[in-house]
Amino acid sequence: MTTTSLTTSACPRTRFLTTKQQLKLGFWNVRTMSQISKTEQILKEVIQYNIDITAISETRWLGSGMEPLQDGYVLAYSGHENRRQAGVSVLMSPAARRAMLKWTPVNERIIYTRFWSAHGKLSIVACYAPTNEADEIEKDNFYETLQSVVAEIPRHDIICVVGDLNAKVGSCHNYCPEVMGQHGIDDMNENGVLLVDFAQNNDLVIRGTWFQHKTIHKYTWTSPDGCTSNQIDHLLFSRKWRKSLLDVRGYRGADIQSDHNLMVAKIHLTLKATQKNNKPTTQKPFNVEKLNDKETARMFQLELSNRFEALQSELEPRADVERMWEKLKTTYREVLDEKLGYKKKKKVRWISEQTWILN
Repeated sequence: MTTTSLTTSACPRTRFLTTKQQLKLGFWNVRTMSQISKTEQILKEVIQYNIDITAISETRWLGSGMEPLQDGYVLAYSGHENRRQAGVSVLMSPAARRAMLKWTPVNERIIYTRFWSAHGKLSIVACYAPTNEADEIEKDNFYETLQSVVAEIPRHDIICVVGDLNAKVGSCHNYCPEVMGQHGIDDMNENGVLLVDFAQNNDLVIRGTWFQHKTIHKYTWTSPDGCTSNQIDHLLFSRKWRKSLLDVRGYRGADIQSDHNLMVAKIHLTLKATQKNNKPTTQKPFNVEKLNDKETARMFQLELSNRFEALQSELEPRADVERMWEKLKTTYREVLDEKLGYKKKKKVRWISEQTWILN
């Protein structure tokens, strides 16, 4: 296992991830990069889809290092020392290479890279997990190592764990709603349970299950006979920054003779509005004093009752609680606005009668 941390000699010229530009992050199991032409094929597809950073699984390269490619692209790779198996790498565009702060070739299944961004550094952990049928010890070792890597990342960083994680998390959103979205596929397997537990323990979300796409764009792997498809490649993203990840989907047009699809995520840095720059909106007070009049109070109660009765027929029996609350709140405010209106602000004389008398 290699754990040497390498830093860039040159200082980054620009911040890579900002609020003004979108970043494309790809992840792809390419099956092998041992063939001479395979690297060129991958680079061609990456340039065509305009991807800034690509996490690549199953490269099968020996050792670790930084390989310069055409058009200013660079490949940081981490593999086994003497066996052509597994292997992971991160392919970077020229802009991404200039913004890279450090990279760590952990072992043949994990590589860590860190980039300079405008608000919190971007830490990317590219992975290639053991299959669901692998030995339990091998799977435990993988997650122990992955946990140790993530634990060392500064807590203010935007964390992204990505790659072929060989895990089916399924479509059961209720299993762990704070981690999983409603758009997963199929059933969860043993590796899926391990991945969900890991995400939950590290405050990450499995972001690919949160976006509604056609099923063909959710599948990440298809068997050679074309009969079986699964969603086993995933992207885990910091919960705090989850709204900055706009989309994750597969592109079947990218072809390098791999049974995995090229997956692409779009990231656009989104910051919370600050109190200083955005004053909180205040609700104008309703003129509830009108309810002292019995006729006005009766008409208000009647209108509210009619609206709620109509609303009850619109809502589904198992409607989302948040959606129900928003409907009720909106209806209540509409009736208040129509029947009572808003309280008019009384002008207060800044000079009292007593002051006028004294003058």
